[in-house]
Amino acid sequence: MKRILTMIVLLLLPALGIVPAVAQQPSPPPEIEVAFDALAIQTGDPINFETITRFQWEARDFPDASLGCPRPGQGYAQVITPGYQFLITYAGITYDYRVPENATDPEMAILCDSYPAQPVEPITPMPPPNDIDPEECGAFYEVERGVTLSEIAVACDTTVAELLAVNPDIVDPSLIYAGQRLAIPTADSPYTVSIAPDSGPPGTVLTLTATGFPPGARVEIGLGRFRSEYDVLAVREIGLDGTLSTTVAIPETADIGEEWVGVVVLNNQETISEVFEVTETALFDQTQIYLVALGDAGRSGMEIGCGDSLVPVIDDIRPTIAPLTAALGELLAIDTRTYGQSGLYNALYRSNLIVDGIDIQNGEAIIALSGDVSIGGVCDVPRIEQQLRQTALQYDTIDEVTISINGQPLAEAIR
Repeated sequence: MKRILTMIVLLLLPALGIVPAVAQQPSPPPEIEVAFDALAIQTGDPINFETITRFQWEARDFPDASLGCPRPGQGYAQVITPGYQFLITYAGITYDYRVPENATDPEMAILCDSYPAQPVEPITPMPPPNDIDPEECGAFYEVERGVTLSEIAVACDTTVAELLAVNPDIVDPSLIYAGQRLAIPTADSPYTVSIAPDSGPPGTVLTLTATGFPPGARVEIGLGRFRSEYDVLAVREIGLDGTLSTTVAIPETADIGEEWVGVVVLNNQETISEVFEVTETALFDQTQIYLVALGDAGRSGMEIGCGDSLVPVIDDIRPTIAPLTAALGELLAIDTRTYGQSGLYNALYRSNLIVDGIDIQNGEAIIALSGDVSIGGVCDVPRIEQQLRQTALQYDTIDEVTISINGQPLAEAIR
C-alpha cells in the first residue's frame, strides 16, 4: 500500500501581505496540474496555484478504476488503481477531483463531487474494507469488492503463498476482482479440486481442475451426487506443475435440483469439489469484456503488443444462455475511444461490426463477424486481436478461437 500523504496549503490574498509557510510541506504531485486543467475546462476560467483559494491532496490506492466515484450502470476494471484525491477550492466552491497516477490528460480526471467551501479540515482516510467473516472460508471464497488477497489469507487462516499455489490462474497477487472464486487450502490436505460452472442443465460439460497434487501422480477422476456414491470416469496423470485440468459431463438423466460433485482420488484419498446444482436452464447475467490499459506494460493484466495491458471489465447483460454472443455484442457496441470513466482504451471504437454467428466445436469457438473494421495504427492490430480473443477465452469450455470478418481471417482483415 502507498503511504498516505495529506497536505493542506492555504493561499492567502496577496493584500494581506502574508506568505504561507509551506516550504516544509511535501510538494503536490504533478497530477494536480491535470486536476487544474479539468477544473479550467469545467469553469472556463484559468486555474492555477495563484487563482485558487486553497487545496488539499492525498495519495490513495483505489479499489477499482472508478477511483471511488462509480457511476450507476457503468462497469469498471476491478483492479487496484493508484491515484490521487484533490480538493480544490475556487470561487467559494470545493471541487473533489480524482486523478489516476501518471495521468497527463484532463479527460482522465474524475469530478467526484462539488459543494460550498467549508473551513479546512483534514481529508478523512479511506475506511478499511469490511472484515471478512471466517465462516465464509469454505473450500472456496467469492472475492468481495475492495478485499485484498492478504486479507483473505488472514481471515481464512492461510497464507498468500498457499492461496497462489492452489489458484495458479492468479498471475499477480494484487489483481483479483469482485466475484472471482478462489480455492481455499484446507488444513488437513494440500489438494484442491474445483469445477466450473457451478450450475446448469443436465448434460452440462464441466471443467474440473485439480491443484497441489504430486507432479506425475496418477489419479482417478470421478463424478457423483453429493453425499452419495460416485463413478470413476477416467485415470489421469498430474502435470509437472502439480495441476490437472480435464472435462466431465453431468449425465443427461440428472434430475433438476440435484447436487453433483467432482472427485479426484490419490492413494484412496478423495478430494471433493464444490457442489454443482442441476437447473432447468443455465442463464448468464454477467460477463467480462476486455479493454486496453495503454502503456501499462502488463501491470494491470495480460501484457500485449506495444507495451499495453489487457484488462477484464465485468458487465451486466440480459439473462441469456448464450453469454459469448452477449459479451461480443457488448464489446462491439462500445463506440467511444475510452470506456466510461475507466480510462481504458477500446481499439474497436472506429469499427462497425456485428456478430453473424458463433459455432463451438470441441473447445474451439468459430466466430463470424461482418461489417467495417478500421484501425488507428499498427498497435491497434494486437489490441483488436486480443480484445476479441480474450473475451471468448474467458469461458472454460473454450480453449481455441478462430475469428473471421466478412469471411476473411481476422489477421488478414485488420492489416
